[in-house]
Amino acid sequence: MAGSSLYMPVPEDFRLSTWLAIGACIYAIAERWFPFWVVVQFPILLLAARTIQATLMARGLLTSGRSNTVPGRYSTRIPASNPEDQGIVVFVLGARINHPMGRLAPGFLDAGTIFTGMWRECNRNRKKYGYLGKTSTLMASQEEGGLTMVWLTYWKTVEGLRDFGASDAHRALQIPWLAKKYPYLGIMHETYSAPKGNWETIYHHFQPFGMGKTKFMVGPSLTDDSNAADREKRLRFASPLVKAEGREMRSMFSRMGRGEDIALARWNPEAKDFDE
Repeated sequence: MAGSSLYMPVPEDFRLSTWLAIGACIYAIAERWFPFWVVVQFPILLLAARTIQATLMARGLLTSGRSNTVPGRYSTRIPASNPEDQGIVVFVLGARINHPMGRLAPGFLDAGTIFTGMWRECNRNRKKYGYLGKTSTLMASQEEGGLTMVWLTYWKTVEGLRDFGASDAHRALQIPWLAKKYPYLGIMHETYSAPKGNWETIYHHFQPFGMGKTKFMVGPSLTDDSNAADREKRLRFASPLVKAEGREMRSMFSRMGRGEDIALARWNPEAKDFDE
């Protein structure tokens, strides 16, 4: 499950039986204060409206105005003035709440506020840390005895990631966590540094996600004749998303800039769509 705020309830916070019990209690209280016909019609009307909406969307008669799906076939290319500047660092960050109350655990609200402040620091200083972006909160399913959240984050270099780790914004949570202020909070991370030719992406009718949701700072090269202040003003953010068309976008190996095995390339069911 993606896109959840750290503070909004999600199904993973409690067991299904707990959520059903909460709903039953709310219904019982509402029935005590409101007429039966008022209480019963709300869930019936809501269910009917959702059913009609889903049916119309399935038949293509209605589109969801909230969808951010990008139609077509896309990949990513790092927009850089230096053609060798094509590496990427992926930092997988995970947090697990080992507490029966989930995000209602004591002190988690404070920890969540500090955590949010860390990402604000990254966004404010993208150039300093080489921060490119992250996914929304991803919730692990089929978990027992805890709630696990994961974020995929993207950086230009491991040095920039290291510098962020040494920042005050990061230490504001790291220090109290090491002091066991949040004994129920588990933390993990994995770091992957992929140089040019060792990473690729593909998106089919998908929303901007992962690498496709990052932002790269682009502008005049260092060989530009203008002074440093002028070059700084001309910096802007650019998306790495590009149309996946042509032979160079045909397969995983071709998107990495590597040579393709002809037999495998011909086997690729998408190859016929990109023959030139």
